[in-house]
Amino acid sequence: MSLLADDPFNTAAAAQEASKALLQLSQENCPVSTGGTRDSLEIRTGASSGGVSVELWGSIIGQYLIGGTRAHSIDVVNASVLTDGVSFFGRHVNHPGTSPQDFRRPVAAAMVPILHKLGLDSANVAISNIKRRVKAI
Repeated sequence: MSLLADDPFNTAAAAQEASKALLQLSQENCPVSTGGTRDSLEIRTGASSGGVSVELWGSIIGQYLIGGTRAHSIDVVNASVLTDGVSFFGRHVNHPGTSPQDFRRPVAAAMVPILHKLGLDSANVAISNIKRRVKAI
């Protein structure tokens, strides 16, 4: 999600407030309440002559939550059986896939009144793929 404001110098504090709200709303709306996906979410801000950007970054798994997955096979490589810690599934599983759970859309809708309150232009709120966190971070 990106936010562009007209003047990065006058909107830096507002962008920081928007960043906090975006992270909180994203974590609250993430459909997986445990594990690395919700915990991987972070906000990055930047400024340029075009304005201020506020972006949501997270693990690659977030992209699978957003878009869902097709049915696929899973083969055990580094273990004798596949397990979720409770059940054992064997060396091969035909996974049925998952439905898309795009948690960004309600977040974008909830951000509009927050941006107005902060004096930022909500017309430039854009939903794009969650940014992939690189290993160096």
